[in-house]
Amino acid sequence: MDDMQTIELICPPLPPVVAATKRFDPIHAEIGALIEQIQNLRRTRDLLLPRRLSGRVALESVSANGASSNQPGATPQASARKRPKG
Repeated sequence: MDDMQTIELICPPLPPVVAATKRFDPIHAEIGALIEQIQNLRRTRDLLLPRRLSGRVALESVSANGASSNQPGATPQASARKRPKG
């Protein structure tokens, strides 16, 4: 531990540190928000996938804008068969 006391620590001047902090803080905040979103999506997947595979949750065909494209009277299974692969 005595060896550490002999090492000179070089610190950058404060203005560049402040400028970098202002620039990187929003990026770090976005990374944190995206990590939380990923965790939420994983929990949702882990909850719903077993239900979907067991047939307890029906799959509906959903368009890009989020609106259901099921025809009145159509079963969710029929819509799922129409859904293109990939």
